Amino acid sequence: MIYVAGGLYGRYDKYIQLLEKIDLKDADNLYLLGNLCGPGPDSCKILKDAMMRINIFPIMGKNDLRALRLLFLMNNEEAKADPEYRKAFAAWLSEGGVPMVTEFRALSEEEQQDILSYMEEEFVAYDEVTVNGKSYVLVHAGLGNYRKDRSLDDYTPEELVDTPADFSHEYFEDRFLITAGTPTHEIDEKAKGFIYRRNGQIGIDTGAGEGGPLACLCLDNDAEVYV
Repeated sequence: MIYVAGGLYGRYDKYIQLLEKIDLKDADNLYLLGNLCGPGPDSCKILKDAMMRINIFPIMGKNDLRALRLLFLMNNEEAKADPEYRKAFAAWLSEGGVPMVTEFRALSEEEQQDILSYMEEEFVAYDEVTVNGKSYVLVHAGLGNYRKDRSLDDYTPEELVDTPADFSHEYFEDRFLITAGTPTHEIDEKAKGFIYRRNGQIGIDTGAGEGGPLACLCLDNDAEVYV
């Protein structure tokens, strides 16, 4: 089975509940569409578990990219003396980064390096899968500065993690776009707590970071799973 989920926001409890509910097997694949990191208490715990599983494929989210860039330089004296870095780090802390920084600092130096290496090497900007003749493009937020003839490889990480998908627009005629960068209730209030579909797009962030459920979609049978 091929599964997609997104918007964990450091909620290891929901992450484990999801793995148990879908009974993820070695032959299955699970794509996590960004924001494994977040204001929840266990971002590093999620990363440490995911890196041990060969069938979990992480896609870079806005929170993940921010965490990687700032934590990578956290112990660098030159960076710490840079006003711009200090400003960015302070902004992250004020916007929900405290739990992850606290968790990260409690790890050994080897564990810290393992997490940063995993994020740098295994997190991808986007992915594509085809299941039962249907093709899907998997990104975190959307396609910033979209052009119909633009290759996915030409998008910058920022364009894929910062720009929300426009659900009033159909991006592809032959593929579905699946994103997890915007909670579905912000797209349509009636979709609160549920996966949202419109114009060849599927939004799967159902608000786990705000106390809502964590959603997962099985691409083999279109089944929706919530925890």
